[in-house]
Amino acid sequence: MPNDPIEFTVTVTIGGGGGGGDDEKVKASGTDAIADYLFPKLEEGAGINIDLNNSVANELVTIESETIQTIVPFAYNAVSPLALYTTGNNETIISVKLYIDTLFDGTVTISIGETGNIQRLMTTSENDPYSIGNYETEPAIEYLASTIIRLYISAVGSTAGNGRVIILSKRI
Repeated sequence: MPNDPIEFTVTVTIGGGGGGGDDEKVKASGTDAIADYLFPKLEEGAGINIDLNNSVANELVTIESETIQTIVPFAYNAVSPLALYTTGNNETIISVKLYIDTLFDGTVTISIGETGNIQRLMTTSENDPYSIGNYETEPAIEYLASTIIRLYISAVGSTAGNGRVIILSKRI
């Protein structure tokens, strides 16, 4: 069903992943579990390696103070628009990454933005849902007021396809 949570395993390496950190594994479902589990444990400058379903598209990132990273998985049958993240006041979206983990079929378009400007952060021409890979924009858009960032997906006739969106933002 479209609203069922996606099952995944999250492996977190705190300390940069160089062998000196503490590895922890947790079985979780849905996207709130990622935020609830990961973000309370992060310290300034901590390295974090996130592995969703053993995907090869993950990377090591560094979380700085005041920097927020949000990860939201989605599939071809997601209810659109899908709320990804709500900015705070005076928050800048630094980058938006779209990972296509499984190819989409049917007629599919994906964009990321907000109500009234659905392609503000990533246009439909800046990604290809028919090709496994990652697509990134660096919009550097400052939101003065709280705004819901959304994924807009049209998947007419689609029976397959999934991916993840990673939003990196900084509070001013």
